[in-house]
Amino acid sequence: MLGKRSLPAGMEQTVRAVSQNIKLKPDSEKELQRFSVLSDKEQRIWLGAWILQLRETCDGIDPADSAYNIPKKTQIAIKAAVIKTILDPGLPAYLKPAAITKFTIYLMADSASNYNNIKDDSTKNSAIKASACTKFDHSRSDLKKCIHSSFISKEKPDPDNIVQLCEAMIMKLGASTLGHTVTLPLAARIAFLRKVYFDNRDGTGVCGDMYWEQVNEQLEELQCKESREISLAFKETLEEDLKSYGAVHLDGLVLLED
Repeated sequence: MLGKRSLPAGMEQTVRAVSQNIKLKPDSEKELQRFSVLSDKEQRIWLGAWILQLRETCDGIDPADSAYNIPKKTQIAIKAAVIKTILDPGLPAYLKPAAITKFTIYLMADSASNYNNIKDDSTKNSAIKASACTKFDHSRSDLKKCIHSSFISKEKPDPDNIVQLCEAMIMKLGASTLGHTVTLPLAARIAFLRKVYFDNRDGTGVCGDMYWEQVNEQLEELQCKESREISLAFKETLEEDLKSYGAVHLDGLVLLED
């Protein structure tokens, strides 16, 4: 804490103006007032102390030895594994830890990722999974935007049929360059995602921040059923989607991705 000294009236107004301009808290404003009356030498000492304190705080949050620059090849593999996970028709949940578990399986299967050689290093593993989580956030947001845009609006007289919606998602995620195409299982899964969105829209036609939690809840309920019942549920959802948003020939779609 800085010592108390009187502050000239003009200086006090300047301190108050600066504090208000950068929105300092009251305690910080008082600290600035006390700092402003110190000698140049005293101010340099206090500035040095504050800088050192800030560095210690930052080191405590993110220790210097924890930094890990993910290699370019691994970054590319992370992106590919995230896309493969988010477009997996059998994904049990879209939020972690289930999504990260599936992602890890895909990343381990990609020899170019070098993940198997570094996964036991906690620092590197944490950095990779943190990167994946960020990419999952963006990918989920992209899927949700595509679903929202698939409905009729003032600017859009016709809705997207299920194939158009799937293609829009693949394009948005940049998945086409990775060989992803529309498959029958994917169409059924995206029809399910669209149904959950539609059923939970508010008065403005927007599904709120809890959308993915709602998706997870319904998937969890489905997973309690027998495999045949699950398949039937997705089949019925896809048929309902075709009736609501436009019939499209699905016979040409492959049953499973390679």
